[in-house]
Amino acid sequence: MLTRRLSLRALVVAVSAFAGTPALAQDHTGDNAITQAEDAFGFSVGRETLGIYSAGNARGFSPTAAGNVRILGLYFDPISGFANPGGLPSTLVDSVSIKVGLSAQGYPFAAPSGIVDQALRLPADSSGASTVTNFDHYGSFGTEVDGSLVVSKQLAFAYGIIGSHVEFQDGTNNWNHTESLLARWRPSPGVEIVPFWSLYNDYDDEAGVFYVPAGPFLPKMA
Repeated sequence: MLTRRLSLRALVVAVSAFAGTPALAQDHTGDNAITQAEDAFGFSVGRETLGIYSAGNARGFSPTAAGNVRILGLYFDPISGFANPGGLPSTLVDSVSIKVGLSAQGYPFAAPSGIVDQALRLPADSSGASTVTNFDHYGSFGTEVDGSLVVSKQLAFAYGIIGSHVEFQDGTNNWNHTESLLARWRPSPGVEIVPFWSLYNDYDDEAGVFYVPAGPFLPKMA
């Protein structure tokens, strides 16, 4: 059986409290979950993850399923169908923090099940790009390109593109790609407007075969 999934998300966030947030470098080789994490509850940056909780499991509950997802502390309503449990593709997310207990008390509408707080991957101070390529022994391969385009001191863009072919252990495979675009506009001191857009397509996602015995016994071996 072949299926095709399409997810599209567009959102505009206008805030003033984060105008002093430094621009992130486009070179992610310095990402380090150990040094950047504020606690051991759960933190991920780039391809590194540490902590006892995740976006789908905190104290036995799912913060994402409970609707407790935030972007820089602001409420965000993710849609289903994205590869990222928090609703945003990795090309838009710089880091994800899981907040529970006292660490979640500073958020509006604190939740006992925990909060998933995502930091956006903002444009760097200068134009540039980085590329990551991956592959495995099953035959999967993929490439990610993300970069920044600085137009002026007030306006800059961050973009990301991912293309992948995935081979699963059961012999099935699929193709998928992700695109994202984020703008950072600071029209005046103390005001920052960050609109972003993303698209995720999953093509020819093959379903694996399930074998069900006709009785209380194991299938015959060929």
